Amino acid sequence: MYKMAFVIVTLLLVILASNPQAQAATLTATDSGNSTGSKISGSIISNPEKTQTMGVARGLSLETTSNRYSESGVRVYDVWFNMVADTDGDGYYHQFEVNFDIDSELYRQDIYVVGELAGASRQILFQTETYTLSGDSGDDTYQARVLLTEGYPSQAYELILNIYSAETDSLLLQYDGDNDSRLSSLFLEDNTQEEAGYDQVTLYELGFELSADQDGDGFYTQLEVELDADAPGQERNVYVRLSLIDGYGRWNNISTSNLFRLYDYSSNDRYTTRVVLDYGFDPATYQLGVEIFDAETENLLLSSTAPSTTPLTMESTDWDNDWDNDYSVTVEEEYRVSGSGGSSSLFLLFLLGLFLLAAHRNKSNK
Repeated sequence: MYKMAFVIVTLLLVILASNPQAQAATLTATDSGNSTGSKISGSIISNPEKTQTMGVARGLSLETTSNRYSESGVRVYDVWFNMVADTDGDGYYHQFEVNFDIDSELYRQDIYVVGELAGASRQILFQTETYTLSGDSGDDTYQARVLLTEGYPSQAYELILNIYSAETDSLLLQYDGDNDSRLSSLFLEDNTQEEAGYDQVTLYELGFELSADQDGDGFYTQLEVELDADAPGQERNVYVRLSLIDGYGRWNNISTSNLFRLYDYSSNDRYTTRVVLDYGFDPATYQLGVEIFDAETENLLLSSTAPSTTPLTMESTDWDNDWDNDYSVTVEEEYRVSGSGGSSSLFLLFLLGLFLLAAHRNKSNK
């Protein structure tokens, strides 16, 4: 949202940074018949490097200009990675995001993408749902969020993107390390290889959406938060405390959940809540803070914040007045006019009654 939204940071954090309403999508982690495991989610985002004018991309880089369309009429404009989590700091990541901006010579074309990881062996990592390319727009960029849970030893991997036609299931283009060296130098491992923190709680995804701005000043009074936390290799009862962090770094508690249970890497244990700021928050830019506690011991298991690139512009309802709103003034004036009109009508009806009564009496006296 922002509605500015589920923000979404979505983490949907890149999505939520600039647009309150992000288009969410569903990725499939494909079972390749081996002991590997991963947790996948995805969404459509905008490519910040692409400037749009009437749906046509401008200012293409030299690298993009040389990357011509394939015979099938599609090309990969850009691929980039966000390396997210390396718990033990050994340079091998178990969580990352891959973003790919694919263009089509057609005005609209439906595709899906299958991602493979090649290390000692080659295996399917994910398959996107069907989504639509809009020419060379940057607003159809796909972001896949990947968490490697098991079966990926510490080594360098190559990511291979296979682009398929959704209509015919035919392969349109394969894009790999031969096209872009960044795809062939991914230092990865699954979470069980991390020397620290495997038995702890981790935050896989955090998203938020802002809503309700009665006076239209850009500061919102309602916040919806969705988070997906994991308890690798365990089941754990927890509760969540949400805070707004002000400009002085103070954590102001806005919500504390009831206890709920985390199941290993499941996404069915997501926590969602909606918060209305009733009072006490000046119009300002805040940062979202998340704390997860063990429900039995009340020990703090995790403390995290949304990036500073995804600020929350919020205020409490006592600041969100609409006295200066034209519509409200209009309604109030209409009410007063209607009330005055009603009183005038009753007064005229009363005068008409007196006139008829006087006329009746005059007629009776004749």
